[in-house]
Amino acid sequence: MKRLILVALVTLLGRTALAAPSLDEWTLPNPASKPLEIDAAHGPIYYVDGNDHSLNQVDPIASKLISYTSPLFAYSPPGGIRVAQDAALGDVVFATYLIKNRIVRLAPAGSAPTMSWWQFSAPIFRGPRALDVDRATGHVWFATYDGINQPVIARLVPSTKVVTYWVLPAAIANAASQIQGIVFFPVPGSPGKVYFSLANQQAVAILDLATNRVTRWPWRSVGAGQIAVNANGEVFAPQGSGAGAALRLRPSTNTFTEWVTGASSFTPYITIDSAAFPYLTGSLGGVPNVSRLVPGVAGIDVVVGPTTVFVAPATQLSISDMGSATRTTAPLPHVVVPMGSVAAGAFTRFSATSATGAVSAESPTRVWTTETAAHKVARLNH
Repeated sequence: MKRLILVALVTLLGRTALAAPSLDEWTLPNPASKPLEIDAAHGPIYYVDGNDHSLNQVDPIASKLISYTSPLFAYSPPGGIRVAQDAALGDVVFATYLIKNRIVRLAPAGSAPTMSWWQFSAPIFRGPRALDVDRATGHVWFATYDGINQPVIARLVPSTKVVTYWVLPAAIANAASQIQGIVFFPVPGSPGKVYFSLANQQAVAILDLATNRVTRWPWRSVGAGQIAVNANGEVFAPQGSGAGAALRLRPSTNTFTEWVTGASSFTPYITIDSAAFPYLTGSLGGVPNVSRLVPGVAGIDVVVGPTTVFVAPATQLSISDMGSATRTTAPLPHVVVPMGSVAAGAFTRFSATSATGAVSAESPTRVWTTETAAHKVARLNH
């Protein structure tokens, strides 16, 4: 009986015994490759390359890289990439094209892959960056920032080319507010909510689509990068690039929780798996790693006061066109590397990876990361 109670307590805290961790690493064929954003949570594994501006699918079973390039797309970080499913096209990949003020969509199925694009003419749409997709409707949510105009939260309906947008007022953001993370959150019986981070404002905000009200909470400490949202609507984020803490906001109670590692330094990237455990990339003593946060472990709680304002939406018709994309295939050299794991406080640290980069959870036991400086893509298994 004592043993059953102990197992139940350990499971509650998220400290279930993990399988011996390992790292699958695939070395990219181009030594100048710069793998950046990655999406492993919504179907096939895709990442964007900042060197040759390609969208790339990793086939882990065949150890094969399928790359797509098009003159209609070039990547400028920070940006976004999301895999989605289209009833007519199958798996599709959306990405931001910052310089051209575009959202692009790769449709890779069939013998002739295509690249569609939607371009926005109004000055307020300069610099689309963070991006997400409503899985139920296929609508694309994105945020803009150019350092001159007020930042915008926008929704593109690809089938009609209509963009609905909310210009963030001064009480929420200013022209210097970089929106590095955006998440569409479905709400039954409601149009849903859009969560986003304001890095330079050191804040996180939620746009409630049922009321067109934006609520903003100041982060307790250093500004946020990307964000991840669990099924309860709680927001997680790294404390900031180079900092050693993770944060959670519970909007229902206006409470921030901070977990401090003490020594690790996190990148701005974060993901959350289907079991509600966030993962971050970072380094400890110069050794790159992936860290798993266990939110069941107590942290430092602080209550903050939010600001709420009404923002009237507007609409615009985007310019759209479609062209071809070139597909190439290359083998990926593959190795399996044993990993160590160390549990300390609220974190379990898996090391060492070859380099730090973006992170995306495929499942509770498989987490992908781009090892940018090492020109590799890797999968943590635990």
